[in-house]
Amino acid sequence: MNGRRVSTAQARRIGNTLSHTWPTMHTGTDTKICVKFAGIGRVACDTTRYIGDRAQL
Repeated sequence: MNGRRVSTAQARRIGNTLSHTWPTMHTGTDTKICVKFAGIGRVACDTTRYIGDRAQL
């Protein structure tokens, strides 16, 4: 997270998609999160964004 290792996590696979969800209180907004997959040299990165309070919908 923002260039530092925070923890390890287990993703779930649905078809060809791997996913894992972190609570927003742990990631904040405009935070670059990268994941490295065990056993392969690939890394995937994305930046968190605030999308509003979905509980109000």
